Amino acid sequence: MGSILKDIYVPEHVVTAIVDSMTADQSRAEAQRTAQITSARQRLTALRTRMDQAYEDKLDCKLDEAMWTRKMQDWREQEIELEGHAAAA
Repeated sequence: MGSILKDIYVPEHVVTAIVDSMTADQSRAEAQRTAQITSARQRLTALRTRMDQAYEDKLDCKLDEAMWTRKMQDWREQEIELEGHAAAA
């Protein structure tokens, strides 16, 4: 197969276009990854704020034990998932 490929000539402008396209794709992918991590971190911060507020509501007897337990379980699952996304740096 090497002998078949060695006789192929790719013009310089085609090589440049391919490299430029690959570089642009890589830049877009990195920007998207960064945006996803930032979004996950923001959502994690908002979730933790909500958890803290719910804890204060529980202490102030505004939230019963059953609701507190159910919501905290849901939020902890979300927190674990978001931590995974946020740590993908």
